[in-house]
Formats: sequence, C-alpha cells, structure tokens
Amino acid sequence: AMSAPPRASAVPAAAAAAAAASPPPPPPSTRQGALSKYKSDPKDDGTYDLVIVDGFFGPEEDVKPHVGGYVRAENGDVGVLTGAFGKAGKCKVSFTSGTKLPLGAALTLTLAGGAE
Repeated sequence: AMSAPPRASAVPAAAAAAAAASPPPPPPSTRQGALSKYKSDPKDDGTYDLVIVDGFFGPEEDVKPHVGGYVRAENGDVGVLTGAFGKAGKCKVSFTSGTKLPLGAALTLTLAGGAE
C-alpha cells in the first residue's frame, strides 16, 4: 500500500501565518514603588496581609482604574492593588498569603491592559 505524504506541516504553517498577521499586544506598563507602612497587624507567622505602597502613582492620579493590578515584591511575594490610600498617590496592596517585606522594600506594579 502507498502511504499518503504527511500533511502535518500544513497546520503549523497556517497557524504561523495567522499569528504573524495580528500584531503582538503591547507589553504591560510597569511602575516601581516602595513599601511605606504596614496596614494590618502581623499574623501569627509574622506576615502582613495589607501594606501601603508609595511611588506607584502621582498625587493627581486616579488609582481606581488600576485596582486589581498585579504587584510583585523584590522577594518574590505577589500581591494585588486594592485601592488608594489618602490623597498623595499612596495605595493599598493586599498579600493573600502574607508578606514579611521590610519597610522601604521595592515593589513593581504591572498595570492591567498596558494602559498609561
């Protein structure tokens, strides 16, 4: 019996062409901030659930559109931007599994959707 030629190469080529046709999404915008203070009492293991971060936003900026943004600490802890704190551009960041970051520790906020 004659074996049919393999046709596997047809699918990846078409997929590659389709992928090339649509431009890649813009890289998400990130901002740097620092741990300003602890907002929650320490848990039994010495970690904090809620902290205040300074530097992600300017005093005139609205934090609301960025709530839910992904925050990564210098030690690898991951948190979520939960809202503004006061009027000077500070914001609240929640760490679901807690954090032991020292005051002044660096954090990076990834803005959702790459919006400015």
